[in-house]
Amino acid sequence: MSGTPLVFVFLTLAASVVLHVRAEEYPMGDIPSNDQRWKKVLGQINASRLEKAGKAEKTAAKLTVEILQHIDGSSYLARIRTPVGLAESAASGISRGGTAVGGWETVRLDLPKSSLVYADGETFLWPIETTGAMFQYTTALGAKATIKVCRIVGTGAEYDRLTMEEFVSKLKAGETWEIAIDQVTTQCKFCRGAKELNGGVCRQCDGKGGETIRRHFRVRW
Repeated sequence: MSGTPLVFVFLTLAASVVLHVRAEEYPMGDIPSNDQRWKKVLGQINASRLEKAGKAEKTAAKLTVEILQHIDGSSYLARIRTPVGLAESAASGISRGGTAVGGWETVRLDLPKSSLVYADGETFLWPIETTGAMFQYTTALGAKATIKVCRIVGTGAEYDRLTMEEFVSKLKAGETWEIAIDQVTTQCKFCRGAKELNGGVCRQCDGKGGETIRRHFRVRW
């Protein structure tokens, strides 16, 4: 592998996506396919994607969702709006997350493939986001209508767990990921890097194994 070598034996993987930090290049194409670093890096990326989805879901505002009609697969025609309580406290006409406050907006809602089947008229309180795509359909009156495509926050394909085959394919296609890894620089003299002492977390290093520095990497082919 070219560039700065990365020794995984003394790493504590930190599940976080790095933003606005100059990252070291980490070319996976130089690593033998049977090397354990492939699994380590993929595990780090999948953990980062999962953490990102979790954070997005926790911070997203929930909207009232009403199922109107099943389209196909796990896609539905639906109406969404800011919950009435919030809408009443907001100024009329102001938009909230792209949706008119207090007003219904018709969208195509793409749910995860493993979702239950929902009946027309069912309502939910879900964190909803737009995907950036548009959907065109014919209304009951025969007119063409174009609406936004939405989904539940944190359920997009970019949050799915990557398999090794998908990871390699995306790398070769030019996709990159930025990750952060805490690397032990000085081993703890009490637990000697084991992170545990006397059956529990080593209190001297707080379970880190020693003094660490956070290194930032841009994973590419």
